[in-house]
Amino acid sequence: MQVFTLAERPAADMELFLQPRDPEAAGLFARLMNDRETEPGLCFLACEGGTVKGALVVCFGRSESVRIGIAAVLCADHRDISLLLLTQAAIALRERRIPYFIAQGGEELFDERKDWDWILHRGFVPPRLDESALGFYCNRLTDTAVPTTMPIEFPAAMGLPIPECRFVGRNSMDAEHYAEAVYTTRERRRLAERAAIIIFIIAVSVITLVRKDYYVLPAVGIGLYALFINIFRPRRIVAEEMELWKKRGKESCDDSIFFGDEGFIFFSRKRGRSIMHYDNLRTAYVKRDFIFLCRSVGKESASGYYIENTSLENKQEFLDFLKSKNPLIVFKK
Repeated sequence: MQVFTLAERPAADMELFLQPRDPEAAGLFARLMNDRETEPGLCFLACEGGTVKGALVVCFGRSESVRIGIAAVLCADHRDISLLLLTQAAIALRERRIPYFIAQGGEELFDERKDWDWILHRGFVPPRLDESALGFYCNRLTDTAVPTTMPIEFPAAMGLPIPECRFVGRNSMDAEHYAEAVYTTRERRRLAERAAIIIFIIAVSVITLVRKDYYVLPAVGIGLYALFINIFRPRRIVAEEMELWKKRGKESCDDSIFFGDEGFIFFSRKRGRSIMHYDNLRTAYVKRDFIFLCRSVGKESASGYYIENTSLENKQEFLDFLKSKNPLIVFKK
């Protein structure tokens, strides 16, 4: 199998291969050429015995100041041919010092390739914040490349949207401030529980003294134990969290959240986890220095995302935005 570029073969070979197999891809290739988005040296043909077996058209996009190579057209008779073409294109882009290479295909194409990873894991926002995002993969071509955690601008001919960034929340707290935030959030959340336990203990004690029903005394002991756990559990949670930080050699947070109209994406150290919808948020704890977006509450603690208030251009507009996206979200101090 040999790989040629359109600097070596006529463009008609690309068109003749694409048209019967994938008319949409053939049309996209024509539009890209018309828009002057293509270069002969980045249009590849895989040939065997003089017969074309695969075609790849690479053009350019960008995310903020980061230039990105994009596999706009990829059509091949076999998966291995697709991977061969992508490998050749990656070599060409690396020579041009392009740090990232984006392609569509999903797990069926990239599941065995360690150099390719889901676009979120590489630190970029996909064109749509829905299931279609699963079809975008990214190859980091240089070890020093740093992602933007923002959307990619694709060539207009591809017809892909650019998700609007409504807000960006960041969390760069060091260990001391993070521990304080974790404790403050959990301590506040347990005040109502603590008050209920105290009322229970008082009520049982009054019954014991007035009616002299001493058989209910064990209930007082249970209440006192529950109160003890309620008071000291937040401290234990903080200690466990900090111990985990110590084991990982972590000294501070490097988190950001991209808030779009369709959903939001949490990035930890430039690596995205998943696309979340606003109805997953249950409570927003609005503190003096930070906001904690709580998405689930377990027996031990709550899970969610911290946002430093200083990272928001307008905190009140952000809170109003959350309310518009999820009217059921509860705001607490």
